[in-house]
Amino acid sequence: MTIRQNPDKKFQTIFDKAPISLWIEDFSEVKKFVDQLRASGVDDLKAHCKSHPDIVHECVRKIRVIDVNKATLNLYKAKNKKALLSGVDKTFTEESFEIFGKELLALAEGKSSVSGEAVTKTLTGELVNIIVYVTIAPGYEDTWSHVLVAITDITERTQAEEKFRVLATKSLVGIYIIQDGVFKYVNSKLAEIFGYTEKEFIDRLGPKQLTFEEDWPTVSENLHRRMEGKEKSIHYTFRGITREGKIIEIEAFGSVTLYLGKPAVIGTLLDITDRKQAEKKLRDSEQQLSLIYDSVGDVLYYLSVEPGDCFRFLSVNQAFLDATGLAKAQIIGKPVEEVIPEPSISMVKDNYRKSIQEKRVVRWQETSEYPSGVRIGDVSIAPVFDDQGICTRLVGSVHDITERVQADMALEHSNRALKTLSACNQVLIHTEDEAQFLNDICHAIVEQGGYKLAWLGRAEHDRAKSVRPIAEAGFDEGYLESLNIIWADKKRGRGPMGIAIRTREPSIVQNIQVDPRFSPWRQAALKHGYQSSIALPIMVDDKMFGALSVYASEPYAFIEDEVNLLEELADDIGYGISMLRLRKERLQTEEALQKSERQYHEVIKTARDAFVSMDTEGNITDWNPQAEAIFGWKRAEILGQPVSETIVPPESRKKHKQGLKYYLANGGGFALNQTVEITAQHQDGHTFPVELSIVPMQTNGTKRFNAFIRDITERHEAQQNLKASLVGSIVAISRAVEARDPYTAGHQQRVSQLARCIAQEMGLDSDRIDGLRMGATIHDIGKIHLPAEILSKPTKLTKTEFELIKTHCQIGYDILKDISFPWPVADIAWQHHERLDGTGYPQGLKDEEICLEARIVAVADAVEAISSHRPYRPALGINVALEEIEAKRGKWYDATVVDVCLKLFNEEGFSFK
Repeated sequence: MTIRQNPDKKFQTIFDKAPISLWIEDFSEVKKFVDQLRASGVDDLKAHCKSHPDIVHECVRKIRVIDVNKATLNLYKAKNKKALLSGVDKTFTEESFEIFGKELLALAEGKSSVSGEAVTKTLTGELVNIIVYVTIAPGYEDTWSHVLVAITDITERTQAEEKFRVLATKSLVGIYIIQDGVFKYVNSKLAEIFGYTEKEFIDRLGPKQLTFEEDWPTVSENLHRRMEGKEKSIHYTFRGITREGKIIEIEAFGSVTLYLGKPAVIGTLLDITDRKQAEKKLRDSEQQLSLIYDSVGDVLYYLSVEPGDCFRFLSVNQAFLDATGLAKAQIIGKPVEEVIPEPSISMVKDNYRKSIQEKRVVRWQETSEYPSGVRIGDVSIAPVFDDQGICTRLVGSVHDITERVQADMALEHSNRALKTLSACNQVLIHTEDEAQFLNDICHAIVEQGGYKLAWLGRAEHDRAKSVRPIAEAGFDEGYLESLNIIWADKKRGRGPMGIAIRTREPSIVQNIQVDPRFSPWRQAALKHGYQSSIALPIMVDDKMFGALSVYASEPYAFIEDEVNLLEELADDIGYGISMLRLRKERLQTEEALQKSERQYHEVIKTARDAFVSMDTEGNITDWNPQAEAIFGWKRAEILGQPVSETIVPPESRKKHKQGLKYYLANGGGFALNQTVEITAQHQDGHTFPVELSIVPMQTNGTKRFNAFIRDITERHEAQQNLKASLVGSIVAISRAVEARDPYTAGHQQRVSQLARCIAQEMGLDSDRIDGLRMGATIHDIGKIHLPAEILSKPTKLTKTEFELIKTHCQIGYDILKDISFPWPVADIAWQHHERLDGTGYPQGLKDEEICLEARIVAVADAVEAISSHRPYRPALGINVALEEIEAKRGKWYDATVVDVCLKLFNEEGFSFK
């Protein structure tokens, strides 16, 4: 289409009435911009735009819209052209910019027409899916000054495609499109049905490859009828073939549609194999159920009689399922051996054979254990003969008497358990010794309770996790010795005893003859007449002690009520053991306490420290001879007197009372369970330093505080003398440095002054501040070994001279390291030129590897050095110094120290004296 500078009337009419959005735009500035990029050396526009994403936005701003039609105003919901053109930047989305970038690259590569799908925005903010066609008008390829942009709204199509995609993805049936004899689309469910991937279907497989050979004519005919228009939609079933060659039943729906402008068949496939099989089984079952009356309350069942002494279940009624807890799938078609449990099966088959041989109904009582539980029934079986007199069927019925029999058993067993519990409680009351108690319990279980065997096993914590018998009654000789039970999760630990200990829950074997858990001990147990057993965990003070094992001479002996009573017995045994041990411990504790108190009083009397005991009112309750010697008060004079009015100086009394009150309210406080130094008062009123530690104690519900006090007057004096001596040493060293290099001495004094103020502002304690001051005073002592001409050189140092200067840190450390300062004086000299980032010297330390005192001196040293005169340069001033440490804050210098230093100068008016 030719676009002219002044379009004629006919073109304008066509343009305005076009049903799609049309734009006439001037891209000439964009063309110039692209040409400039190429001229500047940009060969790969695509890579350049990717690394400079703002280029696309800049190009958009360079486009000039010449005209738009009415369809454009409607699409973007603009009132008029002015409104649209003033807000055209609002119509772009991030996707729009991305598409425009691709189109721009295509135009720059020489294409005259490009297109693409994008999302744009109306002036009201609604998102619209569009297809954009951009065409350079013929004759304007060199300037791009006339470009026609056509936009088609595909929102409805996009939404429809998205809905179809979502529905197809989540569909529980297979969805397909067939065109030209192959699948053009399948969803994941259809691919799953036939065992292929979706990718393997598209343009590769056709319906014939998925259809059972005999059914292909039907499928082919249905496809042709739809494609020829004879049937709009068809519903039918056929047999399909999976990738593995398995035949499956398929239900198909299909109709004709247009796909990409050509006729196609769209439809669904449903795998109905399971449904077909279920329908067949249901028909067979319904025919058999005509022989059975589900309305009968008794159990009814129907057996086939087959060669080889095989009896197979043909059908059962609902009562059978309810009684056993089995499903029909577990019964129908199964031989009786797979349904009726041991040990009943042998007796049952004998009665079946007897009924056939004697051609009569045979009756017996049967007890069996099914998933529903133990069932007891009166059973009858009747043979059915054919015309030749051959027995082909057996009809059985069972009248369930479980509840009646169990009620009788429950009463008997509950009485047995109650007698056992009562007898054991009597043992608990009268026994004092633990071993005797446990043996008496086992005898009570057997003799009063009537059980066959009772024994207690202790859970050992050895490598094998063995169970050691520690008490027993009623056993046959040799049985317990042969058990070799463990409580680890291994074969010999999976019986009732091992399970009870491991899980802390009762473990019951109702039938030793058949229960697989008892297989390691079955033969020996049955030989001694044991038919069922229970193991109950014994807990002592919430810790696993072991388990009680009780055996009965009949199967299914342990009913619910009986188990509950035996659990109560196990709890009583654990409680009894705990009480006996507690009683024994209490007696031992009382004896030990009496002995301890005697020793305590002897120790207190002979202690070299003063011992003072105080109650919660603050009154003195005990006072040893050393306390008399230290404080001057006799024991008789001081007992009952308040501590705060006797040995606590007046200035400390308020703090003492507050500390006592705080402890009673919160359980903590100053000097508790630690050693501190305080000031005490003598009877004559003079004060002296003491070392104090207080231990809170509680005896028989009564709280008291025991204080151990040592007079440290002599030690204090020695420390003061030592400190004075050390200070004198430091002063002497400083003077020696000053005598050799007055500049260095003055520098050290000023650094010491600033470092001390920084430490005070940071809240360091006074002793640590004194040490810092001393260390800063001689931090450059190592320079005493350097040539004086280097220290006072008026010109810049050479690299060799500077390396020599740097050795003063190590030299200073070597001078000071063997002096027993109570502060890190040697480390200050050694580390004051280290930097947080590891670039300092001599060790290259980082961060917390540098001691805090050295980090403080490093800042003070830098500020003083920069602000003061040097032999090789004039003073730079305090402002330059502060700017330097602020610039290196956190990199070279400790951030907290720098902040405090800046505050001292900027807010508190600090200056060097």
